[in-house]
Amino acid sequence: MFKKLFFLAFGIAGSLIIAVAVYYGLIIFREPASKPLLSLSSPAGKSNQAFITDDNFIREEYEYLCGDVYIVYLGRPSDDLAGITFNKLRERYPAEDGWSIEKVEKTVVLEKLCNEFCPEHKSYRHLGINEGRLAVYEGPLGCDKELLKTENITVEKLPAKYQLELEQAMSFEKQETAVQDQLRKEFEFSSESSLQAGLENLDETILGAIQQGLPGK
Repeated sequence: MFKKLFFLAFGIAGSLIIAVAVYYGLIIFREPASKPLLSLSSPAGKSNQAFITDDNFIREEYEYLCGDVYIVYLGRPSDDLAGITFNKLRERYPAEDGWSIEKVEKTVVLEKLCNEFCPEHKSYRHLGINEGRLAVYEGPLGCDKELLKTENITVEKLPAKYQLELEQAMSFEKQETAVQDQLRKEFEFSSESSLQAGLENLDETILGAIQQGLPGK
């Protein structure tokens, strides 16, 4: 009697397992009734739809080499932008010219990466190192992409204090705020004329330190 009950229970359990397996197999492997639509948050999904509508805001901005961002327009879309598709907008703001397009809720952000310094920092100069020599770079400290010239001064022959500070200047973003402030006072200049004055003062300071017998290393 018990043996029959055991086989009966075993058979029922096996049938349930097979039924569950078939059910989930149909869910997983069946062909969907229709393909999912592209997400409306994706530009590709809006290629033929209006990407900018009358209730959107436009923020057009320039980001410069120094990291400064200038907002050149913030407001409602102009008549020629209202109703424009993403593809048409991309033609007007091409990626190859440095433009990126992003939609954040109701605001369409048009940002251009400019391969130059902002109007304020364009005249800035700072000292650093290039191939072991004292160098002059365009822009503020922390921006070492635009080398202007290399001075006829070997860094390793400078007093240890200046060697250390120039090395810190070349990794400016990693320095603490107090160190950055000090480096700006010594090695950052707001114009070409202030740079020349700074170089003259630096020459006198370095010469005085060398004459006092301070080590170069």
